[in-house]
Amino acid sequence: MATQVSICNAALIELGAKNRINNFVSDTSKEARDCRQVWDAAVTETLEAHRWNFATREKAMALSAEEIEGWTYTYVQPADCVSPIEIKKTYDGGPPIRYQQYSNYANMGQLIVTDEVDAILVYTAKVLNVSAFTPMFCSALSFNIASKIAMPLSGDFQLKTSMLQLYA
Repeated sequence: MATQVSICNAALIELGAKNRINNFVSDTSKEARDCRQVWDAAVTETLEAHRWNFATREKAMALSAEEIEGWTYTYVQPADCVSPIEIKKTYDGGPPIRYQQYSNYANMGQLIVTDEVDAILVYTAKVLNVSAFTPMFCSALSFNIASKIAMPLSGDFQLKTSMLQLYA
């Protein structure tokens, strides 16, 4: 089972770093501090990059009181949504429905607008439980982390570029 430590150490191994981290929270090494600093952004970016089965959810959305011109229905995007994938009419499938994502700056939230009543959103959820991550996701995440910590740890732009290519 993967842990934050094992994923970060995989990134450090790819970078050829000599040091490893022992505890994600309390380790005071530069490597651990750098991994902690990029962790949340790297997880979110890696989730957004692909449709991961472990992170795909379907949810009926709550209607919003806000009205957006040109659209019949405005829904509140689920709080755990990293990226919408599609809108469906039913949980059983059907063709994708036209929609658009809007930022609700007044309430600091995201809205989904569509002409579909009782819309069901298929989306990538923000999964925080590392034990739910698949091996392929862990590998992608470790390369993403490696690309982010390559410069602070090594100062080697070519190494950073190589890690980005391996991540992509």
